[in-house]
Amino acid sequence: MNTIIILAIVCLFLSIAIYIFVGRRKFYRRNQSGIETFRTYSSSVLTPLGERILKLVSFLLFIAGLLLFVVWYFANP
Repeated sequence: MNTIIILAIVCLFLSIAIYIFVGRRKFYRRNQSGIETFRTYSSSVLTPLGERILKLVSFLLFIAGLLLFVVWYFANP
C-alpha cells in the first residue's frame, strides 16, 4: 500500500510542477505592454497548442493523484 501513496504524491507533485512551468513560460513571454510576443509565426501557433496539451496532462495527473489517495484511504482498514 505504500506504493499507492508514493505514486499519488508523485502525480500531484508533477501536476503542480507542470502547471507552474507553463504559467512561468507564459509570464516571461509578455512584454511591457502585457502582450505575448513570439519570434516566428510557427512558434506563435505551436507554443499555445503545446501548453494546452501540457495543462491537460497536468489536470489528468492531478485527478489521478486524488483518485490514488482515495483508493489508499479506503484500502487501509
